[in-house]
Amino acid sequence: MKFPRTSFLLVLLGMLALLPEAKALNLQIPTRPTQFPLELEPFQQAGSVFVWGRGDIGQTNVPSGLTNIVQLACGYYHTVALKSDRTVVAWGYNGNGQINVPPGLTNVVQVAAGGVASAALLADGNIVQWGSVGSSQYNLLPNGLTNVVQVSVSDGYNVALKNDGAVVAWGRLNDVPLNLTNIVQVEACFNCVVALKADGSVTAWGTNAFNTTNAPLLTNVPSGLTNVVQISASQGNIIALKSDGTVVAWGDNTFNQTNVPNGLTNVVQVSAALYNYTTLLNDGTVVAWGWTNWQVPNIPALLTNVVQVSSGYGFDAAISIPPFVQVISPLNTIPPQVVGVPFTISTPVATSGLPVTLSIKSGPASINGNTITPTGIGTIVVAANQYGNSNYLPALEVTTSFTAKEFNQGISNFKMIPPKNYPCPPFAVTLPKATSGLPVTLSVISGPATVKGNTVTVTTAGVVVLGANQGGNSKYNPAPQVTTSFSVGTKTSTQKITPFKKIPNKTHGTSFTITLPTASSGLPVAVTVQSGNATINGNIVTLTGTGYVTLAADQGGNNYFNPAPEVTTTFFVQ
Repeated sequence: MKFPRTSFLLVLLGMLALLPEAKALNLQIPTRPTQFPLELEPFQQAGSVFVWGRGDIGQTNVPSGLTNIVQLACGYYHTVALKSDRTVVAWGYNGNGQINVPPGLTNVVQVAAGGVASAALLADGNIVQWGSVGSSQYNLLPNGLTNVVQVSVSDGYNVALKNDGAVVAWGRLNDVPLNLTNIVQVEACFNCVVALKADGSVTAWGTNAFNTTNAPLLTNVPSGLTNVVQISASQGNIIALKSDGTVVAWGDNTFNQTNVPNGLTNVVQVSAALYNYTTLLNDGTVVAWGWTNWQVPNIPALLTNVVQVSSGYGFDAAISIPPFVQVISPLNTIPPQVVGVPFTISTPVATSGLPVTLSIKSGPASINGNTITPTGIGTIVVAANQYGNSNYLPALEVTTSFTAKEFNQGISNFKMIPPKNYPCPPFAVTLPKATSGLPVTLSVISGPATVKGNTVTVTTAGVVVLGANQGGNSKYNPAPQVTTSFSVGTKTSTQKITPFKKIPNKTHGTSFTITLPTASSGLPVAVTVQSGNATINGNIVTLTGTGYVTLAADQGGNNYFNPAPEVTTTFFVQ
């Protein structure tokens, strides 16, 4: 749960800068600082915080924009972070004020977190602590406690390591074995303290009590445990990192947390929490095991380049340094589109927050920002990329595809064309309209006619079939042809002339007016003297002699009417 003292942090961060290329580990036992003020380096290893697992009371609520972190310490429900400027930030559960960092706290070189309390080691070797369990023994620092090089916090008590190797404890567990020397790291458990000695051996003391009576004694350090370079302890578990990069764990095994995964090697840092362990490997990746209730062993896929881990109750935290991994969210599914018609798509987002670039990977289309214009028929592949920067690696490309096609179109029906008689004058046809709005062309499919534009000229009698066509373009398919037909007949004797009104007998040498007959066609009727002594001018008849006179009425027809049958009348002149 707690991270080692300052000197070990510096050694570890220095090793991590070099270890990814290493073939084998040979970790060194950290040396105990003896000079003050304590240093906090290297700043170039400052990074961002990742937290995963249980988050029901704010454990995973990392402050927005938190960067430049050089050390983490997870308590039971909270986390304390040390920044490269030697200031402190904390978040999570605050029932006992454990995240209330004292105002103006600076010059910090190490932070520690326990069940409901936190502490900071200053560069001058003094300690500042906050939060509590209500114990006056815990809340008060021992008189004259100076020259501290590491501090560790547990439930109701703290333990500190001084620059001369002496150990000081206060709170509900304040006993320290006599003749305890050459200590380079101390860790506070629930009711015990574990210490790493300069010769790589481990010693522990306390009551061992936890929450199960049959849990192995935490003070029973595994026999023959040597070459240890770091230790970490929690409420019921202890883990030790050896110089060859392997680990040894002991304590409560309710959730198999002391069963180290087979083949686990190349470990460079360990962290223990209640029911689970978390380890950092030399390639910057993380391995965790134990209790699975909050998915703590499920390491975030994007977590790489890690330089420190810390474990809490049901959650883990890590510092990751650039370049970080990033991923791009999936592109939305794009339905089939129309050639030549621009459309927009939603630009996916990268987990880094960096802008994502869209491009056409293949297929007939162009793109401007997030607006795509298909330029031809076919399958088009759209790609989304984020090329990274000094903090983030390039994201894996994300693609989606869609088809571009031409739209179908239709043509409305012709208006009915009535039958025609040949010969007849040219006539205009109302052109049907295409649903695309594109112009429609009129043509003669069959029959005695010609077309120019929308004007039809009949050339003889018969049946004429007209067609309306729209041939399409780059956007629309050709429309199905629409047709209409009309008949063209020949001339018929469909006109008649009305009879003359009866003319009574007349006297020689006189003139009179007649009523001219009319034709049913409406065409003019011509009246002539067919026989007898008379002349006619218009509708005036002049008698020139005696005898019978016969008048005739005729209508000779035209292009549309046959000649009408002749009509005559006869009268007598005295």
